[in-house]
Amino acid sequence: MNDLHKIPVADLVQALHSHPELRGRLSEAVKFSTVRDLAANVFQVTPESLTAATRRAPIAKARLAAMMALHDLGLSHPSVARFFRRRHHSSVIYACRRVPILCASCTDYAATVQRLRNSLALPPILSQTSVKSPVLA
Repeated sequence: MNDLHKIPVADLVQALHSHPELRGRLSEAVKFSTVRDLAANVFQVTPESLTAATRRAPIAKARLAAMMALHDLGLSHPSVARFFRRRHHSSVIYACRRVPILCASCTDYAATVQRLRNSLALPPILSQTSVKSPVLA
C-alpha cells in the first residue's frame, strides 16, 4: 500500500471500475491525488490550481466538483477541506449543495461533472431544481 502513489491515475480508476470494493481500502492520499488529477484533466485546469486560494470561476467550479466527488467516495467533510486548504468543513458542505444547483442551471457544467463522476464510478447527481432554499420570514 505504500507505493500506491506511484501507480498511474488511469490504473487506479480502472481498479475502481473493476473492483468497487477497493474504494474503502485506498488511502486518503491516493484518493485525493487521483480525484484532483482527474478533475484537473476533465475541467482543463492545473492540479495545483485546485488547491490554490483563487476564486476564478473555472477553477472554483472544478474545485467544487472535486470536493463533492471526494465526499461521495466516502471521505469526511473535514478531511476534504484540509486537502483543499480550506479552513472549515462547511466549504465542502457548500460544494455538495452547490454542484447540483450549478448542474441544473448549466448543461455544459453538468456534462463535465458527469464525466468526472463516470471516471470515478460514481452515480449521477440528482437534480435539485425542486429543492427550495430556506427563506427567513
